Amino acid sequence: MISTPWQRATLILVATLISVEGTPVLYRALAKGLSAGDWALASPRALLYSALALVPMLVALAFLEHPRDWLDRLGLRAKLGRALLLALLLTLPMTVGYSFFGSFRFDADALVVVALLPGLQEEIFYRGFLFGLLYRTCRWPLLPAALVGSVVFGLQHAYQGNDLSSALLAVVFSGIGALWFSWIYARTDFNLWLPIGLHVLMNASVELYAIEGGVALGPATNVLRMVTIALTIVVVAGLRRRREESAGAKVRESEAGERAALD
Repeated sequence: MISTPWQRATLILVATLISVEGTPVLYRALAKGLSAGDWALASPRALLYSALALVPMLVALAFLEHPRDWLDRLGLRAKLGRALLLALLLTLPMTVGYSFFGSFRFDADALVVVALLPGLQEEIFYRGFLFGLLYRTCRWPLLPAALVGSVVFGLQHAYQGNDLSSALLAVVFSGIGALWFSWIYARTDFNLWLPIGLHVLMNASVELYAIEGGVALGPATNVLRMVTIALTIVVVAGLRRRREESAGAKVRESEAGERAALD
C-alpha cells in the first residue's frame, strides 16, 4: 500500500489524467453518427465506456486501499434510501418547472445515456475518488481538493459548446456544479448517494422535457436550476447543523453524567 499523502495524491492525479484523456475519445466514438433514434444502440455502448472510464480508478484503489474499504472510501456504503428521497424532493423545482418550458418525452435508453450513467460514473469518479480521496485520505484542505475536481470536471464538459463562448460557459457551469457537489458530499459525512441522486435527476429532468441549451441551459430554466441548488444548500446546511447540535448535546450529557458520578 502507498502510505505517504503526496504519493497517494500523485497516484490519484495520474489515474485521473489517464481516465479523462481516454473518456472523451470513447464518448466521441459513442456519439459519432448517432441520431435521436439511435439511443437503443448508444445505451450498451455508454455502459461499456462508462465502466472503462473507471478502470484507472480501480487500479489506483488497489494500491491505496484494501478492497473491503473501497465502498466506504467512495462514499457508497452510506444510507441510500434517505439520500435518494431527499434528492427527489430537492429536484422537484426542476422536474415540475420544466414541464412549462418543454414537451414531455420518455425514452428509457436516452435516460440511461444522458442521466443515469453520467450521474453514477461522474460522481463516483470526480467526487468519490478524485475529490474524496484528496480530501479524506491525502488530507488536502477542502477548497484545493474541490478546485482540482472542479477544473478537471469543467474541462471535461467543454465539448457541450458549439463555439468558444458556449464551450467556456459549459466549462464554468460544470465547474461550479462540481464545487457544489463536492460541498454536498463533504457536508453529508461523505454520503455519495445524495450527489448521485441529484446529478441523475437533474439530468433526467432536462431530458424528459427536451430542454435545449446543453449544460448552460436558458435563462428561465436556469432559474429553476438555481432554485434547486439554493434549496439544497439550505437543507444540507440545516441537516448538518442539526447533527452537530445533537452530537454536542450528547457530549454535554455524557460530561454531566461523569461529573455527577464523581460527586
